[in-house]
Amino acid sequence: MITIQLLEDHDLICMDDWCRPLSMTYTGDYVYDTSNYGGLPENNMRWVKVNAVIGKCWKGKRIIEINQDGKYHTHPRYEFARGDIPEAHILPNEPFYGNE
Repeated sequence: MITIQLLEDHDLICMDDWCRPLSMTYTGDYVYDTSNYGGLPENNMRWVKVNAVIGKCWKGKRIIEINQDGKYHTHPRYEFARGDIPEAHILPNEPFYGNE
């Protein structure tokens, strides 16, 4: 068993944390982070280091500041974790094609 910490809205972001979008569903100019059918979060992406996804300006900020709704919410919400993520759940550096 592997134990990781799933971070919550008021936790501070470190550049060595892991993140993944809750969804990558695009329709026109919008990104949806919940299922069109059930309204539940979509969570099927691989983890990547925070410093590869969001800018250094977010270091030390709270997760809620990234995931909050703005007037025009068009970016995906992220799930954040801290710990040793299994290699099979990390996005590889090379292009990923199909199942492994």
